[in-house]
Amino acid sequence: MDNMNFYEYAFSILAEAGHVIASVPVYVNHSSSEVLYIDSSKDVVTNRFERDLLSLIDNISLLVEVRWTGIVPELDENVQIYSATADFSECCRSQNIADIHRLLQKYWDCAHSIVFFKNKESYLISFADKDRSHILSDWFPITYEWDKVVERIGVENIAIDTCDNYFEDFIYAIAREYCIHPISFEEASYNLMPLNYILKSLYSDIPLSRDDIKNMIKNNLLFYELMYRDDYVEPQYTGMEERIYYHNISDEIDRISFDLELEDTDDDEQFSFDDDLDEDDNNDIFDVYDKDIDHAIFADPTLMVKWLEQQEKQVE
Repeated sequence: MDNMNFYEYAFSILAEAGHVIASVPVYVNHSSSEVLYIDSSKDVVTNRFERDLLSLIDNISLLVEVRWTGIVPELDENVQIYSATADFSECCRSQNIADIHRLLQKYWDCAHSIVFFKNKESYLISFADKDRSHILSDWFPITYEWDKVVERIGVENIAIDTCDNYFEDFIYAIAREYCIHPISFEEASYNLMPLNYILKSLYSDIPLSRDDIKNMIKNNLLFYELMYRDDYVEPQYTGMEERIYYHNISDEIDRISFDLELEDTDDDEQFSFDDDLDEDDNNDIFDVYDKDIDHAIFADPTLMVKWLEQQEKQVE
């Protein structure tokens, strides 16, 4: 597909999804300089690096502007949806596009912006406003069945009562999974651990070490980074502390406190959960349990705690 015709492709997706009622876009195939210095009503001040970055995209088209009227014109809110084209190598395409969109959002006359970015023969959808950026969809080949994208962003799936709800629902409909449901430290520490790691630690001749568990948690937290590799772009939030999901992984792991206490041993020392129970406790609890007990108990820390409490009551 020719880059100059990409706006038609993106516009047809929006029209089919019910987001436009006009027959043509607001404007098509402007350069980044035109968009900043002619189309925008804001004062634009860019440095050399930003100008070089913006020069890497072209064919910027304002496909549609969705507006919500306020009590006075100054309180009007709007979402602008654009298309643009670029030509980056795959190793940097997502990061460059996210950085460019964040820069453009500073000068566009809108509360929120959504951009269909084409790079070579694929495209993605990018989201930005004054509080957040670097929120991207997956890459879709131009040859991808576009009706599947239409189905996901169909206006029937998106609230239109407010500007914020419209933007939020659009993100929820198409953004990458890690942008919508990021992996929390607690989830990486518990929910994503192997189901039988407690059982293996209890009965294995080669018990898990503290470093083994740290590495499992770290890999769980890095799951999406490892999956997307060069295409991974971490969402950025400004002035929205409650939306910051990403931690200093090393510091968090060093401070971790497990539900089942671990002995304070050197990192290279091996441990087993049995080490936290003295010999009498082992006799009182584990030697009396029914051998036919469902092993699912050992795969779920919550069930394990409940079972141990029951066993203690029986022994008492």
